[in-house]
Amino acid sequence: MTTVTQGSETPEAIARRAWRRTVWIALAGAVVGAIFGVVLERVGAGPGRLLVVVGCTAAVGGLAGAFSMIATTLRLTQQLQAPLGGLSRSGRKTISQAIAEQAPIEPADSDLAQRAFDLARLRAVSQPIALGQFLLLYLGIAGPQLPNLTDDDPFTAGVSRVLWGALLLAAVAFTPLLLRQSRAARRYVQAATEAAARQR
Repeated sequence: MTTVTQGSETPEAIARRAWRRTVWIALAGAVVGAIFGVVLERVGAGPGRLLVVVGCTAAVGGLAGAFSMIATTLRLTQQLQAPLGGLSRSGRKTISQAIAEQAPIEPADSDLAQRAFDLARLRAVSQPIALGQFLLLYLGIAGPQLPNLTDDDPFTAGVSRVLWGALLLAAVAFTPLLLRQSRAARRYVQAATEAAARQR
């Protein structure tokens, strides 16, 4: 079961390199953001000055990390289409249901079983990357609003609090979903590998 690796880099290797690159880029962005925040803080005044530094750090670091993942996300998204290419609606449904239930398709050497394995393997590495990208993007969007949370202007403070609340709700809603789907995909890969070994 190695279709997704033939003639190309493995999804796992792509994901590892993306995470390493993103960590360094996000850290570099955070440092740049912190420096920028300190500069702004020195020309500002009031109790929200520290929030300016924290907000700039989060904004630049988050956006830098999110954008660093775009190429990897696009590459994996294209690969995710391949296992489902040419399948009927019933075939797609069978694969999706099998992965969700972590029930390997039998026989293990069938075309449908191979497609399901490839799709689950790709999902197992792509969904954590998608989650990381979304959370970094949310951090980058929410960061500039941080100083406004304590703004004296009720309208400015209100808009920032609504935006923070919306981003928080989105993160709370999507994080468990993507983690659950990623976990199901990993378990399917493990179960399918074990099933194929038993049939040899």
